Amino acid sequence: MKTAGRFLYAASALLVVCSICMAEPNKAKTAAAKPAKTVRVVFTEQQLEKLSRALKQPSAAAAYAQLSNVASQKASGILGIRAALAVGYYDYQKGNYALAAKWLAKAQKDPLLADSALYWLAENELAQRSNAAALDDFKRFRKEYPDSVMTDPP
Repeated sequence: MKTAGRFLYAASALLVVCSICMAEPNKAKTAAAKPAKTVRVVFTEQQLEKLSRALKQPSAAAAYAQLSNVASQKASGILGIRAALAVGYYDYQKGNYALAAKWLAKAQKDPLLADSALYWLAENELAQRSNAAALDDFKRFRKEYPDSVMTDPP
C-alpha cells in the first residue's frame, strides 16, 4: 500500500512538472510580435477525385466540408469550380436545393463540365417545382450542348 501511495505521489508530481514545462507563459507576447503566416494549400486533381468519391460514403461530412471550402475560395481556379459541381450534385441528391443551386451556378463556369452543371441545375429547379425555370434551362441545355453525354439520343 505504501508503494502505491508513493507511485501516485510521483505520478502527480511528474504531471505537474510536465504541465509547467509545456506551458508557454509569453505566448500572447510572441503571437502579437510575429505576424501570422498565410499558408496556401495546394489542391490537386487527385484530392478532388478522392474527396468527390468520399461524398458517396455514409460519413461524407469531412469531404463535404473540404470540397465546399475549396469551392468557396476565389483563388481555387478550375478545381474549385469542379469542387462546386461535386458539392452541388451532393446537395441536390440530399434535397438541399438552395445550396445546390448556388454551387451548380458556380460550376457552370467550367468549360469542360458546364453541360453537366446546367443539366443538374435544371433538375434541381424541377425538384423545387420551378417548372418554368427548369424548362428554360433544359431548352438552353439542348441548344448549347446537343452532343453532350447528358443528352438523350434523338
